[in-house]
Amino acid sequence: MQVFKFGGGIIQDAHAIEKLHLILQQYQNEKIIVVLSAINKTTNSLEKLISEFLHDKKQFYVSLEKIKSFHLEVIQALRYTDDLPIKQEVNSLFDEILKTFVSNEDKDFDFLYDQIVCYGELISSKLISEYLNQKGLENTWFDIREYLKTSNLFRNAAIIETLSRENVVDFVASSEANLMITQGFIGSTIDGFSTTLGREGSDYTAALLGNFTKSEQVVVWKDVKGVYNADPKNYPHALLIPELTYQDALELTQLGAKVLHHNSITPLQSLNIPLEVRQFDLAAEKGSIIHDSAEPIAHIPIIIHRFHKYLLKIQSKTNEELSDPEKEQISDCIRDNHMVLNFQATIDQAQYLCLNNFPELILKVMVQLSKYYHIEVFDQVCMVKVKNAQSDIIEQLTQGKDLLISDLQDNIQYIFYL
Repeated sequence: MQVFKFGGGIIQDAHAIEKLHLILQQYQNEKIIVVLSAINKTTNSLEKLISEFLHDKKQFYVSLEKIKSFHLEVIQALRYTDDLPIKQEVNSLFDEILKTFVSNEDKDFDFLYDQIVCYGELISSKLISEYLNQKGLENTWFDIREYLKTSNLFRNAAIIETLSRENVVDFVASSEANLMITQGFIGSTIDGFSTTLGREGSDYTAALLGNFTKSEQVVVWKDVKGVYNADPKNYPHALLIPELTYQDALELTQLGAKVLHHNSITPLQSLNIPLEVRQFDLAAEKGSIIHDSAEPIAHIPIIIHRFHKYLLKIQSKTNEELSDPEKEQISDCIRDNHMVLNFQATIDQAQYLCLNNFPELILKVMVQLSKYYHIEVFDQVCMVKVKNAQSDIIEQLTQGKDLLISDLQDNIQYIFYL
């Protein structure tokens, strides 16, 4: 048994789905679970759709139709032997999306988010499963929400592990097909409400399925050759790391490396299941392997870029240094609004907070805090984290940038620029 995960960053169009088919053809005699993300940037589009539904109904209907048309165009380009069933299925799922919006308009934002965003994975997996079947690659599609049961902490749900394990083991044992197609990133509560596992959570889904089924290995297919010390798209001097330990991989994810989800290492480490990161466009080549017998990667600089962040500069209205109770009040506000705090520091009597790009929640935070504090907001900020920083690397990263702040915390240099 193996688990393969294909993310939306590589499954962008019909051509990529054809390539996925060619890869899976090579494993026809093996038992494989394929975990799929939403196609291309569908998750981002659905996030935007939620905002439009709440604030701009006219644009909402335009955007919904655009997302549906995109998926129907992919179906058209794939030239199914018979595309009528899958077109009907996709149209039906988009009807469900509209009904879900209407019936949950007055619900909490996080709840609504999970009920809507899950459709990206459902549509992509249906579309790909049907295509593979029509190409002669027989498979069983299953809705992961029926098997991965979670808490009701919407947008960042915790797995109910014992129940989920039993569900998955029973399903795999009863499946007649070697190839099983499902979704990453999503689950459901005991009551059947959809949940998500945090952005990039498809890696975590793959790791959980690998653990539950005691797989030989988990393979995460990416648009890069393997694990690097920095994203080659953002840092031209990035180094490929052919092998690394679970601990090194865990530290990378905790720093925020996007190549893997931060929860994807522990489920595999506990059973010593290798995790391989391979390049989708070079399927025959080995990538990076994460396993117990690798050499530690001590002293290699690790560079993590994060874009489109909000940086809040919060100061006392009396220009005095913020007290501990005031800092606690600010932290409570962030937590109560379910915002992810990427960075926090006090510099020159100002409190700096780096938050994810959720404008509605940022606005709520600003309204609540501006009663007590002076707030300056910087949007579209790039946050760079550098572990084992060296002066020449810091100089390379900041050259020509509009630097906002730089701060060293626990051997990690934080750099923020516009």
